[in-house]
Amino acid sequence: MPSDPQSRLHPWLVADIGGTNVRLGLVQAPGAPVSDVVVVPCRPGGDVGEEIATYLVRHPGAAPRAAALALAAPIVGDVVTLTNGGAFLAPAAMKERFGLAELLLVNDFTALAAALPRLRAADRLVLGSACEARPGTIAVLGPGTGLGVAAVVPCGGGWQPVASEGGHLAFCPRDEEEERLNARLRKRFGRVSNERILSGPGLLAIAGMLAEDTYHVPPPASPAEVTRRALAGTCPLSAHAIGLFCRILGAVAGEVALAFCATGGVYVGGGIAPVIAPLLRASAFRDAFEAKGRQRPFLKTIPTWLITAPYPALDGLARLIEGPVSPRA
Repeated sequence: MPSDPQSRLHPWLVADIGGTNVRLGLVQAPGAPVSDVVVVPCRPGGDVGEEIATYLVRHPGAAPRAAALALAAPIVGDVVTLTNGGAFLAPAAMKERFGLAELLLVNDFTALAAALPRLRAADRLVLGSACEARPGTIAVLGPGTGLGVAAVVPCGGGWQPVASEGGHLAFCPRDEEEERLNARLRKRFGRVSNERILSGPGLLAIAGMLAEDTYHVPPPASPAEVTRRALAGTCPLSAHAIGLFCRILGAVAGEVALAFCATGGVYVGGGIAPVIAPLLRASAFRDAFEAKGRQRPFLKTIPTWLITAPYPALDGLARLIEGPVSPRA
C-alpha cells in the first residue's frame, strides 16, 4: 500500500488509451476499485489530453492530483505517439496542464498484465481443454486495433509486469493458406508482423484474400462486418475468415507461452476476442496453441483463457499505483 503522502494523491485518474477508444475512470482511495468509467473514441492524430480534459469537465468534483495512463505504444521519449492511430501525449506538458503531482505511464498491455493475478473465475472463459495453472509467469496477448503482448512474473511475494512489443514479431506461416496470406501482405508491407494479421485491419486482410482467391466475391467493407456476418452464421466467407484468424491467434499464443515460459497460463484480451467469444471457443485455437512439435507436451499443461472483465487494463492501473516497482514520470 502507498505511504501516507502517496495516499493523499488520491483520487487518481486512470486511462486506457488505445488506437480506437479511450477508457477513463477514477481510483478514489488506495485499494479501491475503478469508478466513474467512461469510454470515448480516440481522435486519430490528436492530443489525448483533450479526451482527459473533457472527462474532467464532466467530473468537476474529481480534481485528481495524480494520473496513471496505459498507452498502446512503447513508452519512450518526451512525446509518446500511439503505434496505431497517431494520437500523442507529451508527459511533461500533461503534468503542467492538469496540475498533476505524479504521472505513471505504461504500455497498455503492461497494465493488462498487472490485472491478471486478481482476475476471478467470473472474469474469464476457458479456451480449449481445461488444465490447472502452475506457479510461474502469466502471459497475455490480445488483438484489437493492433496486437498487444505482455506478461507478469512472481517477484518478492507480489507480481511484476513485463512490458513487451511482441505483437510486432514476424509472422510465421504454418500451412499453404497462411503462406498465401503472408505473400499477399508482404507485397503490401514488406515485412509482415503478427500484428498485420491479428488486428482489425488484419482480419479485413484475411477476408479480402479469401474473397478474391477462394469465394470470388466482393470483400467485406470492415472488420465489424466480418464479425457480424460470422456470428450470424449467414456468410461462409466470414466464418472462414474468423476461423483462420482464431487459428493464427492460437498459434501465436503458443509462441508467447514458449517465450515467457508461461506456466501460470496465457490470457487472450483485446477488443476483438470478446466479441467473437463463441466462435473463438469453437475454433482450432487450442489445437494451434499446442502444435509446437517437441514442446507439445509442455504446451498441453498450460491453460488458456479469454478475459471477459469489462475494463481489465484500468483494474491493472489501479494495482500498479499501489505497488513499489512501477516506473513513474
